Amino acid sequence: MDTTIDASREHPATPTTAATTTDGARTSTSAARSRTRRPGATRPWQWLVGLGVAAGVNTALSLDAVAPVQTKDEIGYLMAARLLGGGGGADLIMPPHAGGYSAGWGLLVSPLWRVIDDPVRFMHVTVAFNVLLATLAVVVWAAVARRLGATPRAALAVAVVVAVAPGRALYTGYALPEALIGVIVATAFLLVLRLWDDGSGRGPAAGAASPPVAGRTGTAFALAGLTGYLSLVHSRFLPTVGLLVLVLAWWAWRVRPRSGPWVVALAAVGAGGGVVVNRLVEAALYGEVDRFSAAGDQIGQLHLGFMTSLTVGHAWYGAVAWGGLTVIGVIWAARRALVEWRARTPGPWSVLLLVTAAQLVIAASYLSTRLTVGAGRLDQVVYGRYTDPIWSLLAVVGLTVLVTRRLDRTMWRQAMAAVALLGVAVAVVLFAVGGIVRGLVQLNVPGIEMWRWEHGVDDLRVPFVQATVMALVLLAGIRWAQVRRLPAALVVGVVAVLAVSGTFVAEHRTIDERDQGLRDLFSLREVVDENPTAPVLLVVDRPLLLTGTAFQYWLGDREHRVLDPAQEAVRVEPGELVIGTLDPRPLMIGAPTRLVEIDPTYRYGVWQAEGGPVDRSSR
Repeated sequence: MDTTIDASREHPATPTTAATTTDGARTSTSAARSRTRRPGATRPWQWLVGLGVAAGVNTALSLDAVAPVQTKDEIGYLMAARLLGGGGGADLIMPPHAGGYSAGWGLLVSPLWRVIDDPVRFMHVTVAFNVLLATLAVVVWAAVARRLGATPRAALAVAVVVAVAPGRALYTGYALPEALIGVIVATAFLLVLRLWDDGSGRGPAAGAASPPVAGRTGTAFALAGLTGYLSLVHSRFLPTVGLLVLVLAWWAWRVRPRSGPWVVALAAVGAGGGVVVNRLVEAALYGEVDRFSAAGDQIGQLHLGFMTSLTVGHAWYGAVAWGGLTVIGVIWAARRALVEWRARTPGPWSVLLLVTAAQLVIAASYLSTRLTVGAGRLDQVVYGRYTDPIWSLLAVVGLTVLVTRRLDRTMWRQAMAAVALLGVAVAVVLFAVGGIVRGLVQLNVPGIEMWRWEHGVDDLRVPFVQATVMALVLLAGIRWAQVRRLPAALVVGVVAVLAVSGTFVAEHRTIDERDQGLRDLFSLREVVDENPTAPVLLVVDRPLLLTGTAFQYWLGDREHRVLDPAQEAVRVEPGELVIGTLDPRPLMIGAPTRLVEIDPTYRYGVWQAEGGPVDRSSR
């Protein structure tokens, strides 16, 4: 079996010499022996190996997920799942800069809550669920690459390479919906391609412009249902939802099937229903929230300079975190979209570009409001998490262009120029806003964390030089391999090694240490477990909201009170366990207290009011 991954090269099989009978006729047995496998076809064991590699890498990076890290976000999704699974509301503290967290991901895992009914084990199971989604992503991405012209074996290789960079694509190891969003976005693009593809091999997948085709009613209904569900998964992707509704309306208008109005109605009602359900879940978790007023406040905080800066920073991340593959994908999509618009038949590539631009601007606009109010972080300038579901799809497109040998010299030069210009632009952005941002949340920029960020106490720097140079070197190496006519399999193998090694280096250098520090905070739960009859008081800590939100989930059905010291005095009842920050120590009124336990990070502690039997020496 040929191992070269190259869709443009055919390897015709040599037919076996047929055995003949005495009268010269070929026998059926010899005819069967002469059948040969299609060039580039996959065998079942190759799929098992590919899926196993993706699942294994994602599992290895998720084994330390013993507690939430992005506490407000992860807890929001876990609490939504608990609520939908019959666990009731929680009266969570609403973060001042965020809305409620959408219910679509939680809806899928909510039945597990009825079976498990334990917050610790439930989180572990949801992380395992995200590993399964990472494995499913391989199937969807392979289908996209296959439709774009890759051989079956090449398409599988492309999908696995993207999937083994889990920090960049899938965010496994966290109770977050990004893996699900990535699968939905890729599936939606696959369905849009099918709506425009007549099966002749000369449609949008091959780079030609064509109108939407008839006879795709099932595909249209599937896309409509997926569109409605995406609005339930995350309101951040409502721009994509709106564009998909317009795509279905365009298809219905051009093709004019009888089911067209029903398809559009399903997508529109599903999109609106997702918004309504999310608001109901939000109200159950956080109480009534005036989202229109909050949205108005955020719009009033928009600053054109910050929006532009963050758009550049996020685009730079998307380019270098994937070694320039996303840039190749964007250039290929732009070329195909130009063909569509010249033919006045906008199609899948125009949709992909519009979705990319819309989500990039939405992410940059929202996060720019944090800089406006003086609460911006360094990772928000070069953020990846909000758009990585799009970047991963574009990386699949770019890598498919590479393995099918459609990366010409002009495209390569454009990709090199784009990465270099973005590198210069992000340097200017960091110089302009570097003095007003503080701190880092590492899981939001995993694609560039193989480089060192910390250079001393409170000295954080984006490694823009190293990341930009690495992307340029990889693109140069790809071009060199093409000129030398090296097998595409070798190039893909090098990209895969870089992806896996970069992921594990990032885990070891930056992510593990920072994640473990946050996860250690939840060791205080042991004190609570050892005293099942003691009442619990959580003193709200702003802005992290670990005690004010995360511990509310971590305590499960345990009775507890939540007090915000910014709004009322902390009155302690006899025997009560109090969880709060150490610096400053919560001002407690009532029964005298003693410090029982300090978390390993020395930031939080548990106090015991007199009258309760806690058998631990105070520190």
